[in-house]
Amino acid sequence: MFPIALAFCAGAAALHALPALWPASVPGLLLLGAGLVVRRFPAAAAFLIGFAWSHLLASAWLAAGWPCERDREELVLTGRVSAPALERSGRTDFDLDVLDWTAAGRRPSKVRLSWYETSVLPQPGECWRMTVRLRCRHGMANPGAADRELDLL
Repeated sequence: MFPIALAFCAGAAALHALPALWPASVPGLLLLGAGLVVRRFPAAAAFLIGFAWSHLLASAWLAAGWPCERDREELVLTGRVSAPALERSGRTDFDLDVLDWTAAGRRPSKVRLSWYETSVLPQPGECWRMTVRLRCRHGMANPGAADRELDLL
């Protein structure tokens, strides 16, 4: 049983070696392949299932982000501060559980906001109504630097 679990975890971890996600049809093909080899090679089937499972979860996470077509769109949000704010140089970062908003389309359940040059520190549990400019999840690819896009994900 341990080799099967280890193969599943290895398949889930192998997804991180990809530079980009494969098309949405790939997990289905991987699951089909796992079904074909499960009797002769159960560890290989577990690897394929782990890879397909990670691919499906990663696709769902990426699809749940703010669309880049609507980058920098201004809208009014009402929400509750869900965690202590982080003070950084020139800005305050905090998470907001969205309760209501004025834009059309799918409402995000949680957003991370950066408030620049403020003297007010949002406290957990407080309700805020504010005009915000949402941005899509993106980062710069700098060798050796922190991966901002992965942090936001």
